[in-house]
Amino acid sequence: MAIPDGVNLALGLIGTTLSLLGFILAYIWKMADTRTKLSLKAADCFTQYVSVQQSMVKLEGYKLDCAAKKTHYYDAFKAHAHDADRQANMDRIVLLVEPLDIANYYRLGLHKDDLPGSKHYYSSGAKCGRASYYMEQERLYKELAEKNAVKASLDEEQPFLRLEAPTLSRQPLLWARMEELHYKLRCASQARHGLGGPTTALLERVRKLWSDVEELYLKLELSDDFCYSTSWQRFWAESLRHVPALNGRTKVIETSDKRLAHRRPWNALTSRQTEHHSSLHMDQLRSLVASRSQPKPEPHKDKLAETKRAEREAKEAHKAQLHAEKHKKEEERLAAAATLRLERGYIGESKQAAKDAREASKREEHRNSGQQCEHGVWRCKICFPHKTHK
Repeated sequence: MAIPDGVNLALGLIGTTLSLLGFILAYIWKMADTRTKLSLKAADCFTQYVSVQQSMVKLEGYKLDCAAKKTHYYDAFKAHAHDADRQANMDRIVLLVEPLDIANYYRLGLHKDDLPGSKHYYSSGAKCGRASYYMEQERLYKELAEKNAVKASLDEEQPFLRLEAPTLSRQPLLWARMEELHYKLRCASQARHGLGGPTTALLERVRKLWSDVEELYLKLELSDDFCYSTSWQRFWAESLRHVPALNGRTKVIETSDKRLAHRRPWNALTSRQTEHHSSLHMDQLRSLVASRSQPKPEPHKDKLAETKRAEREAKEAHKAQLHAEKHKKEEERLAAAATLRLERGYIGESKQAAKDAREASKREEHRNSGQQCEHGVWRCKICFPHKTHK
């Protein structure tokens, strides 16, 4: 009995038929074909596949949520600040996602020198942090890369080899190298403040890691979200500012490529310039990412904004002119009224206004003294004409 087409389609949706789950499914179907009795392992396998498919949907939703926030899912998972990150940790265990394994490895501090037998993720030897199944995936990736090398060389618009399967990408290698470089740079920065300073072996290791990162950054395929300003490249670019200098003028790390060797000291760069230089002046990668992810500038928007600004200033000037004319007319009206009162003989206060003022003063005096008025009544008609006389 051969593997049905539906299983092959399901494996294709996962990523590749050569993955670890593909080997398990092929083995179970082979055992079910050779045995006469029904094997329950096949049913268990499909149950596991349903759970894996749910984990895939959750993990892709987690990636889309991070992309909407302009943040790489690697950085968000390493921060481990929300429930979505903890759910992604469970999906990492199910799906064997290597970038999240690297983030978990360095987040737990398993690479530190003070731990017995600790090594970096991609260290040589049997005690490295990388699992064996990831090494098998890398071997399969190299085979696919050799097959597609001719096709990639003929395609001038896409110089980088790109695969649809996220598990067969060599981008995790770049993440691990950057984590190791960041740790070594921090050690060099701490040794600079000590008595002896950084050792020659440490500086050589930093130079080697720098060249590896540059080579991977230039040659490997990279996703669009990897080049966000909040991605990991900004963190290790900031770390380069604290590298001890050689002869006080140039930085420690020197490259053989003249295009990538910068003589300007990193301490002289501002934060905005550091973000600009964080991509290592790699024109090919920057132009490729900018053409797909960043919006192109629209010059007509500037003209439209300038036109609206001119219209707004004209309206404000017209409003100020109307206000000045209204104020001038009011002054003319008041001057004409004063002239008319002088002509008719109404100078000073009128008789009625003087009488009202005297009555108000008298009422206030009685109210403050608390005594009866001259008529012997507390509220008389003369002193309080608005009340009834008793």
